[in-house]
Amino acid sequence: MKQPYIVSTGFLDLFRPYEGEMADYYQVHLLSMVGILSWYFDPKEYSMNDISSEAKKIFTNVKKNSIRQETITLFHKDGKYLITEDPGIYNPGELLEIDPENDCYDFPDDDSLNFVDYLGKKTPSEYIKGQLTTIGAPGLYSLIEQAALKLDDTQNNIREKYKELRESDISDPKYKLEIYHIEKNYKPVKIKEFLCHGQESAFYLPEFQPIHDIDLRISYLIKDIVTGTIVDGNLEEAIESIRFRKWQRRNPAITNLKDMMRMELDNDDPNFLSWDEYVANNDEDEDEEGDDEYTPEL
Repeated sequence: MKQPYIVSTGFLDLFRPYEGEMADYYQVHLLSMVGILSWYFDPKEYSMNDISSEAKKIFTNVKKNSIRQETITLFHKDGKYLITEDPGIYNPGELLEIDPENDCYDFPDDDSLNFVDYLGKKTPSEYIKGQLTTIGAPGLYSLIEQAALKLDDTQNNIREKYKELRESDISDPKYKLEIYHIEKNYKPVKIKEFLCHGQESAFYLPEFQPIHDIDLRISYLIKDIVTGTIVDGNLEEAIESIRFRKWQRRNPAITNLKDMMRMELDNDDPNFLSWDEYVANNDEDEDEEGDDEYTPEL
């Protein structure tokens, strides 16, 4: 039996009408906002029963390897199958992306991926129609139209909330949001400053996204404008977190079975792995002031 054609479609390829013979092939699509992974099966090689079996295998594998396994959903119509990260197609609060190496969903590499900003002027329903048209599966839209229209409503609600918060920030600022970068030798340097009406703005508006980044070197303080009192954020705790993570990397637990077995070999064995080598393989950090003396309080 001939292997399926596997195609990855990124953002730059979207909204172009599909051109090619595979529009009439049996299809399985793994859909995310930032890309699509597709399998095309030649109907001369596969029966309807075959594609049903293949789609279930792919779906099972995606669920097994993905995070948020319980929300992953399968739709199908006329020999074409669509796998989504959520029954509502996307989860606006925490979008996922496709890991093509493992055929699954995972957290995005880009921490700033934002449902509203990513779509720009397009509505979710327009965007999803464009995605399905690009991959040669526009007929699948009828299966998810209601979910797409609910995403349109969600987009409108979020935009209205953004507008409300921004207007309050301008007309009645009560807090100052200071964003810091922890420089070498653990020196915090203020890189940005904003005024906001309430703490909600700092945690909701996309322009304040840096404080939510996974980068541990980014931290923040929220201060009362009148008193200067810190109402949220702690730079000392942020620095301690950086130091502790670095200490963990330099004092790693041995969790890899192959590494454990290599350490048990005689030291003249070419596959022997010493503790120093193991630590070196896990340590890509630059030395900073106080690292040699640091011991965490466990």
